[in-house]
Amino acid sequence: MGYEVRLVLGEISSISQEDLHYFSVVGSFDLCKVDMGIVDDIAHGKNEGANLLSRNGSMPLKRVYFYEGETQVSEDMYGAPLYAVSPDLVLTRLRELKEKDEYRRLQPAIDFLESMNTHFGEYRVVLFGH
Repeated sequence: MGYEVRLVLGEISSISQEDLHYFSVVGSFDLCKVDMGIVDDIAHGKNEGANLLSRNGSMPLKRVYFYEGETQVSEDMYGAPLYAVSPDLVLTRLRELKEKDEYRRLQPAIDFLESMNTHFGEYRVVLFGH
């Protein structure tokens, strides 16, 4: 089972409001309905894996917000808080999904993230449920 997911790519700014950090969006990719499994759980801080990654410093989770027009967005359409995660974590999951399913949006999403890795520098990904 999955739900509508948009990958939002950007940079975490030093600007913050309490525990929320401003996320400067540089691009997005709509995967439509896809099951991101553990990556989605980690991205939304829902499981022990997220807590472990955060505690051991391998992927510090930071809650983020960004703007769509003049509207500040700090949670997805399902009410889940937004966390910026490593693009490598997302790429790994997309590749796993592609091995099982030839869903037409997976390879372009993989190509997009790989291109960002090559040409953009450091960035993070927010999984936005809509």
